[in-house]
Amino acid sequence: MKSALRVRSDPLIDALLKKEVERVRAQEAAGSIYQAYAGYLGIAEEFKGLRDVAEFEQKAASLKDSKEVRQALKAEKDQASEERARSAELHRWRTQLEGRGSAGSSAESEDRTMALADLKRAVADLKKRSDARESTPDRALARRLLNQFMASSFEASMALLDRKDYDRAAANLAVDAEVMPDNWRVLYNLACAYSLKGDKKKAIDTLKKSVQKGLSNVSELESDKSLDAIRDEAGFKKIVEELKLKK
Repeated sequence: MKSALRVRSDPLIDALLKKEVERVRAQEAAGSIYQAYAGYLGIAEEFKGLRDVAEFEQKAASLKDSKEVRQALKAEKDQASEERARSAELHRWRTQLEGRGSAGSSAESEDRTMALADLKRAVADLKKRSDARESTPDRALARRLLNQFMASSFEASMALLDRKDYDRAAANLAVDAEVMPDNWRVLYNLACAYSLKGDKKKAIDTLKKSVQKGLSNVSELESDKSLDAIRDEAGFKKIVEELKLKK
C-alpha cells in the first residue's frame, strides 16, 4: 500500500498530466475540437488509476456531441469499414493466385489472369495514393493497406521457405514479383527460392533484376546460405563483382 501511495504522489506523474492538459486545452481553445476530444479521452485512459480523471472523461463526453467530433468519428468509422473491405478484397485475389501456375484449364487460366490483373491494379492504385505529397487520411489508409499486403505476402512466402516447400514458395513469390515488379526485396526472395529449389538459371536472372531494382548489399549476397547453390556460378560471381565496383 505504501508503494502505491508513493506512485500516486510522484511529481513526475503530476508534471506529465499538467503538460498533457495544457496541450489539449490549447487545442480546444484553438478550435481543434476533435483533437481536443481525442486528447481528453487519451488523458482519461492514460492516467486512470493514477489520478482522478472524471473531469477529462466528462470533457470528452461533452465534446463527443459536437458536430466536428461526430463528423470525424463517422469518417473514422467509414474509413475502418473501407479498410476491412479493401483488405479482404486483396486477400481474396491473393488467395486465388496461390499455388496456381500458368498451366491448367482455360477457365482456370482466365480466372488467374483476371485475379492477377485486379490485384495489380489495386496495388498500383494503393501505391499511387500512398505516394501523395499531402498528408491525408486517404494516404494513411493506402499506406496501411499496402504495408499489410506486403507483410502478409512476405510472411506467407517465408513460412513456405521455412517448411522447405520451395516449389510453392517460388510460385507465390513469382506472383508477388508480378504484382510488385519494382520491389527488389521480393525479387531477391524469389531468387533465393529458385536457388533453393535448384533452378540456377532463374535464380541468377531474378537476382539480376533485383540488383536493377535496388539490391546493393554485397555482404548479404555473400553470406546468405539460400544462394549456396549458385555461389560458384559465373553469373552470380559477375553480379557480386559488379556490385563491389559500385561501392
